[in-house]
Order: sequence, then structure tokens, then C-alpha cells
Amino acid sequence: MVLAFFACLTGQNFSRMERDHSEAERAQHIKQIHDQQEHIQEKDRQLIELQEQVGSLFIYIIICSFTIFLVDLAYNELMVILYFRIGLLRRPLCLKMSSSERPKHG
Repeated sequence: MVLAFFACLTGQNFSRMERDHSEAERAQHIKQIHDQQEHIQEKDRQLIELQEQVGSLFIYIIICSFTIFLVDLAYNELMVILYFRIGLLRRPLCLKMSSSERPKHG
């Protein structure tokens, strides 16, 4: 009878230990899931921040490209003007004068 009593107590204690162990594992798993959810939320925040930065950089690149285009256009226009003026300076004197100012040959 005493052995049966101890066997019964031992069995109950064993099942209680199993239950405590499984509850501890469950709590640990819940904590791990919660930690993973927080990690995912942090990564989502980082992703959104990076997307905003990329958007800002894209706008900056467009503005810089347009500025370069305008500077290049102004440079090309200046080169045409300089080429034209240099071309006029290199013409012979008689071509620069009006027809009435040109010396008459003959």
C-alpha cells in the first residue's frame, strides 16, 4: 500500500514536472516568436527608411542631371558664339569691311 502510494505520488510529480517543462518550453517559444516579430518590425522600419532615402536620392539625381544638361547646353552655346566671333576675327580685312569701304583695284 505504501509503495502504491509512493508510486502514485511519483507519477503525479513526474507528470507535473513534464507539464511545468512543457509550459516553460511554450513560454520560451512564445518569447522567441515575440522577439522575431519585433525583429521583423524593425527590419520593416529600416526598409521604409531606405525606400524614403532612395526616393530622395532619385530626385537629387534627376536635379543634378538636369543641372548638368543646362550647364552643357550653356557651354555649347558659348562655344558657338566664340567660334563665330573667332571666325569673324580671322576673316580677311576686305571681307570685314562694307562694300563701300573696300579698296578699289584698278
